[in-house]
Amino acid sequence: TRNTLLSPYFGKASSASSPTSRLLRTRLAHTGAGGGAIAGSGAPPVLSAASRAVYPRESTSPRGATGGAVGVNQAQSGGGLAVAGGAVTLDAVLLERNSTSGEGGGVFVSGGGLTIRASWLLHNTAVGGGGLFAVGGQTTIDRSLLSENTAGDGGGARTGLNGALVLVNSTLSGNEAAVSGGGLFNAGTMTVVN
Repeated sequence: TRNTLLSPYFGKASSASSPTSRLLRTRLAHTGAGGGAIAGSGAPPVLSAASRAVYPRESTSPRGATGGAVGVNQAQSGGGLAVAGGAVTLDAVLLERNSTSGEGGGVFVSGGGLTIRASWLLHNTAVGGGGLFAVGGQTTIDRSLLSENTAGDGGGARTGLNGALVLVNSTLSGNEAAVSGGGLFNAGTMTVVN
């Protein structure tokens, strides 16, 4: 399936004011702009196992799960996904090999809310927050894996002064940072629940 650029500022799929955004049988790869593949600033986009998005190499998520996937994207911030407002939910989604020359290799959150549930952020790269950078808004990561991500600060994840991160039964493993916070660099608010 070929994507169509919906917004010159955001990535290949964007949501600014529609009540619901759904991606069905969609391949999100090799895209650009802020939020390389997906950007949300208003309505609640949802990617889930039901979306059956296809990973660029036609593979499945780790451990045999068959959720959606966002991979091999580049952007100025938020290589795979940028959230500027509203509410975004990722359920059983693989974000892999996304990159940025700025912040948030896999995901960049500057406002609104992001929930990542039963998902994988793998092999993403950025200057800050290889897997995820939450500079604002509320981000919850539940039963997910952040692994093999790299950044200058916060290899797995990084929060900014106005960012809030809640980690619930999740694993940060094998992430690397050149300066500080190989797994996690926290400058905002963080809660860890096991």
